[in-house]
Amino acid sequence: MSSSVSGVWAQTSAKRDKLVELRSALKDNEFSLDDAASEEEMLDLNLADGLRLVVEMADKGEYNFASDWLVEMNKILAVSEAGTEDILLDRAEFERHLNELEVLITPFCECKKDVARLRDFMKNPQVEGDSDESKSKDAIDSSVQVDREMSANQYDINLDDDHQQLQNSYHQCVGTYRALLLKHSITTIKSSWDTLTAIADVDIDRAAVKDASSSLGDSSSSQQEASSQSLSLRKVNNVLRSYASGSCDEQIKSIWTLLDRDDDSLLEEEEVSAVVELGLKPVKGALMKFVDMALEVSPVRNFSISDAIKSDEKAYTAVKLSWRQKRQETKTKKKLKKVLKKAESQYFEIEVEMSHRLRCIYSWADKLHQDGKVQSILVDSGSEGGTGASIMGRKRYVELKPKISYDEFRCMQHEHFNHLDQIGTELLSCYRENLLVSQGIGRQNAELRREALGFLVVVSLIDVGINML
Repeated sequence: MSSSVSGVWAQTSAKRDKLVELRSALKDNEFSLDDAASEEEMLDLNLADGLRLVVEMADKGEYNFASDWLVEMNKILAVSEAGTEDILLDRAEFERHLNELEVLITPFCECKKDVARLRDFMKNPQVEGDSDESKSKDAIDSSVQVDREMSANQYDINLDDDHQQLQNSYHQCVGTYRALLLKHSITTIKSSWDTLTAIADVDIDRAAVKDASSSLGDSSSSQQEASSQSLSLRKVNNVLRSYASGSCDEQIKSIWTLLDRDDDSLLEEEEVSAVVELGLKPVKGALMKFVDMALEVSPVRNFSISDAIKSDEKAYTAVKLSWRQKRQETKTKKKLKKVLKKAESQYFEIEVEMSHRLRCIYSWADKLHQDGKVQSILVDSGSEGGTGASIMGRKRYVELKPKISYDEFRCMQHEHFNHLDQIGTELLSCYRENLLVSQGIGRQNAELRREALGFLVVVSLIDVGINML
């Protein structure tokens, strides 16, 4: 996870305190919580590492290759943008355009055979003595560094006998995750039409301030409301392109541009929060679906079946499991999904304090709009009180906060909220930490049960001895 500590965010939490407690209880021959994990627990940690290696490349936008769906999507977007003038889409045209792309991308969101090899993507040696978080990052950096030395355009994973096959699987996994990102971005913006076209009260106030009278203000507001019921086709397509092949920074910037209806690169404070929330939703949805797919096709505890899946993606359904194995598989998968769901729902909102960070970024940014000052003004309240209110000179007091540009936001965000630069990676780092905590608590509970059982046995023996006297 991001290790930057600045401003008022003290990196302390119950989870981090628990991790410190678990590390302090390690045995002499254990250098990290990974060393304390059992063979079965390491399978879960390897799954998290493999997921992170795939998602990290998508977050950075460094890994791109010409997938069939990406080529077809670019053709559709190019045809739709034919001509020099931008096209404004009403709601029906907007949904029809997105539905066409969703039909195209859906068949490419399944890659079961290659996703079954996620655990094999992380077999790089780790440095003893490092913390669990740094070990995971070092392993990923090592994997990437080896590849950059061998090839400028392709990532090399695990230099062993089946290197080429494993590399192809990695390519397919990245492509599948990208397709899922695109699909969930389509779902997100399609369901966010009201958010993308809504006129805020502050927009009406700004329009009223620009006009000399309330009647003109009402006319301006009406024109603004009419123009807001459509979205720019090019802006929508740029959002889709960013999720298909861009980095997290490009994704946030494209959504920022989509919400910037007056094309001045300036947004209100509330709109900035809406941009970030919209940017997180596709990543969370794609990540949950990707993990569900991995758990569905790849056994979590039955090792012999895992080898069969690598050669035949239908092998898992063909193998008959005993009721005990089925129960163990179901229980473990449910637990892993629960841990990921907790990371997805709590990490940015609670652990990172996203809303607090965004407020501070807005307040601390050096804003040029309105010289960074709140503009206080009295405007006619004709829009609220009708013509009578305007004639009687009824006024209302309005405070207009300065808007913030993307460059101003980016400058502060990079320093105080760099989690947005790697959204999926941050979520998976939290997922891995939650796994370590869950596994550590399980070991502590097992030790407590052994000690309690031993204590009861000793007390019982003493009691029997006393009765025999």
